[in-house]
Amino acid sequence: MRSLRYAVSVPGSGPIQFEASASQVLGGLRRAVSAVLSGLDGVSRAVDVADRLGIDRSLAWKVWRVSAGEGGLPSPAHIPGRAGFERFLKAARNAGVGLGPVTEAREAYAAFGQLAGAHGGDRATADIMLGALTQEGKKRQEWSLRRDAFHANSHFLGVRCDTLYQADALLPPPPGYMPEVARLSVLSGFRRMRADVPWIISRSALATRDGLRPSPRREPLEGGSESTGLVERFCSLPTPGVIRRRPDASTVEDEIQPGPVGEPVTVVLGERVSMMPFEPVPSDAVTMAVFTPAERLCYDVLIPEGMIEGTPELKVHSTVHGDTPHVRGREYDRIPVFEGFVDLGPARDIPAVASIPGHGALLGWFLERLGAPADRLRGFRAMLRYPPIPCRISGQYTFSASFPGGAA
Repeated sequence: MRSLRYAVSVPGSGPIQFEASASQVLGGLRRAVSAVLSGLDGVSRAVDVADRLGIDRSLAWKVWRVSAGEGGLPSPAHIPGRAGFERFLKAARNAGVGLGPVTEAREAYAAFGQLAGAHGGDRATADIMLGALTQEGKKRQEWSLRRDAFHANSHFLGVRCDTLYQADALLPPPPGYMPEVARLSVLSGFRRMRADVPWIISRSALATRDGLRPSPRREPLEGGSESTGLVERFCSLPTPGVIRRRPDASTVEDEIQPGPVGEPVTVVLGERVSMMPFEPVPSDAVTMAVFTPAERLCYDVLIPEGMIEGTPELKVHSTVHGDTPHVRGREYDRIPVFEGFVDLGPARDIPAVASIPGHGALLGWFLERLGAPADRLRGFRAMLRYPPIPCRISGQYTFSASFPGGAA
């Protein structure tokens, strides 16, 4: 039997030592668990582990992911608790796995526990710290924390929605102005968790490198009140009550009126924003302010062919109004996310968002309202699960040499 040795760093030993120690411990645990599983005949899937050892499938799936997950290191979120891991080892021993591999796996797990205790103090904190070291762990940890925040924010704020959607289409400007922006905003499955909670569902302002300027021209795409741009034909019935406020010269806020608990509503807003003063800038961004707890978010940016270089860059900042971090040199308050924009090709060919009922018809209507320029638009889409709030999502792009200008 070979005895394993792990150099577990201690708090204060520095990030390099911690990461090296964590890599050694997590890698050692993956190798040790793999050695145990390789001692079992006829095991090629997680379900085989459950059937062969007589353990529950949840535990078997976690063990399998520790052994055979993505990347070189296992995600801490997959590592079973102490009692579960011991059940796995005893079952493996009873199934004929040698004492050596089982003992090494037990020692590797003990090293993981020592590392977690030394740096995290408790398992939950350690999972956050260690999860950031693996690509698989980052995604699982990110979604888990975002999901928890979504449920907590839904409780505290008293509202939630199934899907937030925004489409920003850049259109050719008149001489001396920036490109016009046609905007479509959707809250699908919006619910109140408490009765009669008023809620701002949309907020926008013209932001430049020099700060906020007087409001540009805003025109509703069609239907509804001219003051809100409510697109009644695509809203749920009865049509939700929405009012528009202007807290300052540059900002508009659309607020859904109080209503009962639990009844889902869908709100669709559409407007065209134009007459924005020209700025000689090499790059700019369109933005989406997010402050409603949502299970899903989809942001479509539609840009004329040849107007920009490559694909827009997705940036998320912990601010929704007043600042312009997407155009400043210093990226303060930026929230790291692993999602990004995907090039979907011609705008008329981009797929509907399945989680929004009737979205295909709505998107078709939106493009028709844009007229001939829609045929020259290319679609880029970013999708996030449980987006952090409050935040401002930016689609930042660099203009091509043949199309200088800017955007809202």
